[in-house]
Amino acid sequence: MLNISYNPFSPGRIPPELGNLTNLEILWLTKSNLVGEIPDSLGRLKKLTDLDLANNNLVGKIPSSLTELVSVVQIELYNNSLTGKLPRGFSNLTKLRLLDASMNQLTGMIPDELTQLPLESLELYQNNFEGTLPPSIADSPALNDLQIFENRLTGELPQNLGKNSPLRSLDVSSNHFTGPIPSSLCEKGNLEALLMTNNSFSGQIPSTLADCQYLEVLNLGNNKINDTFPIWLGTLPQLKVLVLRRNYFHGQIIHSENEPGLSTLRILDISHNKFSGFLPSTYFKSFKGMMNSSGIPLQYIKYYDFHGTDPLLVTLKGVDINFHMILSMFSTIDMSSNKFEGKIPEIVGNLFSLRVLNFSHNKLTGHIPSSFGNLEALESLDLSSNRLVGEIPTQLAGLNFLEVLNLSHNQLVGLIPEGNQFNTFPNDSYGGNLGLCGFPLSKRCGSDEPSAPPVFHGETNSAFGLDWKLVMMGYGCGLVCGFSAGYIMLTLQKPKWLVKRVQRFGNKVLRRLRRYG
Repeated sequence: MLNISYNPFSPGRIPPELGNLTNLEILWLTKSNLVGEIPDSLGRLKKLTDLDLANNNLVGKIPSSLTELVSVVQIELYNNSLTGKLPRGFSNLTKLRLLDASMNQLTGMIPDELTQLPLESLELYQNNFEGTLPPSIADSPALNDLQIFENRLTGELPQNLGKNSPLRSLDVSSNHFTGPIPSSLCEKGNLEALLMTNNSFSGQIPSTLADCQYLEVLNLGNNKINDTFPIWLGTLPQLKVLVLRRNYFHGQIIHSENEPGLSTLRILDISHNKFSGFLPSTYFKSFKGMMNSSGIPLQYIKYYDFHGTDPLLVTLKGVDINFHMILSMFSTIDMSSNKFEGKIPEIVGNLFSLRVLNFSHNKLTGHIPSSFGNLEALESLDLSSNRLVGEIPTQLAGLNFLEVLNLSHNQLVGLIPEGNQFNTFPNDSYGGNLGLCGFPLSKRCGSDEPSAPPVFHGETNSAFGLDWKLVMMGYGCGLVCGFSAGYIMLTLQKPKWLVKRVQRFGNKVLRRLRRYG
């Protein structure tokens, strides 16, 4: 075994002399600041079982000599700058279980011969592969992870995909696929994550997905699916993420209290469709996973952790943000840009772990529920562009984590609450509500005089005039911001060099534990 991974060497090439170590079984050179091309001489390592050249600056084509590594079980070449097509001859690698050539600049079609191998994991995402997916991939008897998102693949998926393969995760997002979603994806019943966003899939969601009893993530956003809301999804006992945004879903969401609900759901996004009728209050009652986060372990949602997955899109402050990593305690509901009408159910105020709530751009009427004051974890609330009336509940002023508020373009009246976060929201949060008054608007309640900003009063216990309550508040905020900075770094993927190092290190540890543990 030769392992010099994660060493800050000066940029250098892979020594061709490594090919003389003919008894070498494991070669790990990841994150070693390697440059240049992969030497052909590595093909002489006939006893090699594990080759890892990931996270370097390697260029050029993948040498065909690598297809002569007849004993190899794992090949990891991800996150380099490799170009050209995958070499012919992979059918020689009869022991290959994992091939990860993701995050490169590879081109051409995915070779048929890869489907003849006993591959368990095939990861080719974030490249420039084109053409159709080989139909024979549906016959891969051991394939459980297929990650091919962010390529230029076209055509339809094989309609028997999943029938003969124990698929555990499938991510085909951000390609140019068309046609129906295969009905056989859960034939083996092992599917845990299905991500198909940013394609042109059409038709209906196959009801056979109800057989996916282990499914945790279902992301079908930004396609051309024309269907009503799949009530049968409530039978999935593990579902945590459901994204149907930007499709052609329509009709009312009618759910009976006697029918199974989405009790484990943490993220729901059905925005930008044509749903109509009342908001489904019985569903809100069933969202047990959003009601209490105290018993939920602080970890990342599976497939939004260290695993290479197409990011989840969340709309915050009117801006779409990609989340690559999502904590299990993170809960969101986005039902914006539909045709919902009627009142907002008070029961929504019981979803105590909500971080993001977006009901904007509908036809909702009535008052803002005072129960929203119970949403103590809420960070973003958007109720804009509806027909809401009455005053803004004073209970909202107690939401200490509320960073984004948009109540614009409704028919709200009265005094805007003051204190805490409400002293930070701009005029735009209230625009289009002619009956509102008070800070930060220029309209003063009961007068035409401009509103003055709020003044803080409190006891002072210091000769210097310091209010130690404010000092301690600042200390607490600083502590929260420190933890938040780390979380935001991982979710927003900035700075990229540090995030990639953390992500790939975690992924590496998990892989080693699975194989050698």
